[in-house]
This record gives sequence, C-alpha cells and structure tokens, in this order.
Amino acid sequence: MAAEPELLRAARGGVTLHDLVRRALKADLRRRDADRERELRRRIADHLHTRATGGETHVMVELADLVENPVIRWGFGATTSATHRVDHVRPGDRELAGELFVARKAGGHGWWAGAERFFDEAPERVVVARDERDALCGVCIAVTPANAPPFAAADRVLGPWLAHARRTIPDGNVLVWRDSVDLSAAPEGHPASPVVAILNKAAMLRSGLTNQRWSYLPIDPRNDVAVAFAAAVGARHEPALDIHTHTGGVVQCHILDHGEGGVLGMTRDAVYQELGLNPPRPLDAPPPPRAADFEDVREALRVLHQPLALAASPLATGTGTDERAASVRELVTGAVQHVFGDSHDEVLQRRIIERGYLDPHGGHERAALELNVSRATYFRRLRRACDRVAEYVIAGRG
Repeated sequence: MAAEPELLRAARGGVTLHDLVRRALKADLRRRDADRERELRRRIADHLHTRATGGETHVMVELADLVENPVIRWGFGATTSATHRVDHVRPGDRELAGELFVARKAGGHGWWAGAERFFDEAPERVVVARDERDALCGVCIAVTPANAPPFAAADRVLGPWLAHARRTIPDGNVLVWRDSVDLSAAPEGHPASPVVAILNKAAMLRSGLTNQRWSYLPIDPRNDVAVAFAAAVGARHEPALDIHTHTGGVVQCHILDHGEGGVLGMTRDAVYQELGLNPPRPLDAPPPPRAADFEDVREALRVLHQPLALAASPLATGTGTDERAASVRELVTGAVQHVFGDSHDEVLQRRIIERGYLDPHGGHERAALELNVSRATYFRRLRRACDRVAEYVIAGRG
C-alpha cells in the first residue's frame, strides 16, 4: 500500500518520512516501548557515527538530529525542517541581508561593512537560509585557515580570530564563524527556530573539514539562547578576542574544543549522555589514566634519560613528549634533592641514586667502584634510596 505523498519529503538519494510524521512515530514508539526506543536511538547513533567517520560526512545531519536537548539543537542539532532550508547566495541577497543586519545586529552599519564583502568577493563562504516562502531569514559566514579569502586577514572579526587559530591550532582543523544570524528572530533569539542550526551544519559540510576539532563562535551576549548554547556545549569565552562595536556593543569569542573525536564524536556522545550511557571509547584510544604508584616512580628513575618512556609515565603532565618527559624528570630529581638528610648515611644514599640514575654518564658498576662500596652494599642502598624517593613522590601527589 503506497504511502500518502504528503507523508514523504525529498532526501539525498530518494525520499524519507516528513519530519512531522517522523516525530509522531518516534513519540508513539517511546510511549509504547521506551526501552526499545532508547536502544534503537543508541544503535542509530553508532551506525551514523561509523558512516560519518568513514567518509560519509553528510550523515552528520542525521546524527545531529538524534540530539534532543533543545539548547544544543538550536545551534548544532536540529537540522531537519519542514519550513526552512539552506541555499547559496542569489542576486539581491546582499542588499536584503544588509537591511536586516543593520536593523538587528550590534554595531549596525559598521558590522555589516565587513560581512558585505563576503557576498561580493567570497560568496562560497556564505550560507543563507530561506523559509517556506523562499524569503531570506538567515546568514552564516564561516572560514577555515585554509579557505579564508585573503581579505579576511584585515577583517575586524576574522583577522584576530584566524591569527589566534593559526598560532594555537597548527593543523588547521578549525572552523571560525564570523556570523551565524537568525534574521527572522529578535536579537535575544528564539529557542524553537531551526535557522541557526541549519546554517551551522551547512557551514560545516561546506568547510572541507571531515571532522573538525575546534570552533570559534561569535556569541552576542544579548542573545540569551546563544549564551545558553555556548554554555551547554562547553565553549570557553576568550575575552581577549571579543569584538567591541562603535555603538558600545560586543560580540564575544567563545572557543569550543569538540574533543578528540571531533564534532562527530561530540554529537554521538551527546546522544549517549541523554540516554544515561557512558560514551564508547574508540578502539584505538589509549586506556584511561590510572593513579601512579611506587613502581611508576622506580621505573621513572630507571628510564630518566629516555624521553619517550618518561612521557608515557602516569607521573607525566602536560602535552607533547618533551613537556611530559620534562615534568617527570623535574618531579623525580626534585624528590632526590629533598628526601635525604645531611648525615653520612643519608648523603651516601643520595650520591648512590644520583650516580646510578640521575647522572647520564653513570652506571651501577662504575658508581659502586667510585663510591668505594661493595656491589651488594651498593644495590641494597640503591633499593632503599629508590623506596624513599617513591614514598616522597607518591605522598606529594596524594
């Protein structure tokens, strides 16, 4: 029996249920069998995440639609709409967008002057949204360090934000938004509007990034919905990058780290969290960190001059091999200097551990000979000295 035409809508590669029908069916399933609905949502999230990370980037739209938190859906989630769609720039869009921008955006004409140039010289970096009457209702401008037009370096927003991104994110896996504006809503925003979400998802898909790690978000503090969204996704306000307008307004810069799994992993994890489940750990992810113990300190002493081994130690802090290795080396050598006293026996133990482990040109046989102790005495005192250092380090970390 054929479905009624109005129950279907066009989709990539065919047709799918109309959004209203789909929501009704989901609500009915949840009412009749909530556990089954939760399990289906989890399996669908896993399936879509696997496809998206495998190269089918476009399915991030369907993955995002599984998120139910209305605050997150406003900005990154709600991507299907029966009334709105995204489009490329058309003739006349620049003039109309300018009128709408000036009427609602902080900074008025001064702000639009920078955005207008993208319509003229880089329309491929502009996404527009239209409603069911084909009227312009939203504008988004977003770039990456790789696809930003040359004039972006002089832009009052993108100039400093791109410079910061290039310094701090050298691999370029970042999308920097200049604007993402719902021109159909008041400045304080409308939580039920799908405009910002469909603009942002389209910008991601057009960015050329397959799974972005970072986002620079322009947040208008007058927009309560935008402020709540930034907080909900864990974006960090960077006051030094805020843009102040000539009329006393401000557009805040919020930097969002989507995590090691990128925006795709963040979205999948949001679904898991709503289901009350722990997000799955990637098969190739390192095991979760464990608390350091005495043996870790002894091992650090043994490999004190091997940066890779030191960097892998549970004692390490920081990022990168050099920084992590240096943190362990500083911790251990500092303990050696503080744990021993001034008596002859204490000084001997310190010299044994220094010659045996801290001295890069040392060696146990040579150390025993130079310190004029038997081999058995040397190793017995070395074990005691290592235990003392381990106790000191672990107690300090407790």
